[in-house]
Amino acid sequence: MVALDQSILHLDLGVSYQTNEPVTQEITNYAPPTLIITLGTLVVSIIISLPLGILAAIHYHRPIDKIIRIGTSLLVSLPAFFIGILLLYIFDLKLNILPPASDGQFVSYILPILTMSIGMCAYLIRLIRSNLLDLYQSPIVQVSRLRGMSEHYILFHDLLKPALLPTIPLIGLSVGSLVGGTVVIENLFEIPGLGAFLVDSIRSRDYPVIQGVVLFIGTLVIIINTLADLLSVMLDPKQRLASHRNTKKSSQGYEQKEATPHEN
Repeated sequence: MVALDQSILHLDLGVSYQTNEPVTQEITNYAPPTLIITLGTLVVSIIISLPLGILAAIHYHRPIDKIIRIGTSLLVSLPAFFIGILLLYIFDLKLNILPPASDGQFVSYILPILTMSIGMCAYLIRLIRSNLLDLYQSPIVQVSRLRGMSEHYILFHDLLKPALLPTIPLIGLSVGSLVGGTVVIENLFEIPGLGAFLVDSIRSRDYPVIQGVVLFIGTLVIIINTLADLLSVMLDPKQRLASHRNTKKSSQGYEQKEATPHEN
């Protein structure tokens, strides 16, 4: 057990049964496509979800809000592999405007990123819309309107930042599902990433590779979730103040405990 821990600390994850190459080197070779898809999905989802969520909240119970709500409800219910097959059929087989992913070009990542972004966009749009609608009922909006502030000023100065703060931890938590989703997407679009590599290793019972890939994915998810929580605390004064108070109380309690004489 100690030897295993020392091997992990030295990034020595063993040797692949298939290629006789170090597992660390294999992960390094297959990780870039998976990271491109994951990060690209996050960026595209945020770019699409932010304006649509704001638009739906501004036009509450109007036709555009209803269209967005119906669309997000439909997209949430569709599995990613079905969306991927549909996009592959339309843009590759029928229109022939996007190259297959096996070419290795950056353009070939467009369809996989769109496939994974659609479902995530639906969740983020609904969350942003719900947060904004709740904040529109808050006293700060009424005070700003009484002061004669424009709706544009109220939205971008008073409401947008508080509405986006809850989405940061959600985005961090979504990384695990995104990386897990790449297992299906990479096999569908024939992308040589960690997902496809993991499936091949499972089929061939290459246990060092399986352990190494799972360890890498788990470490990546923990790091991104930690960064998301830290970013949320930094941007939210309430969380930062609560964290400071909890730290101060803990230090005071520890000092009082050390100052208390021990009874025999």
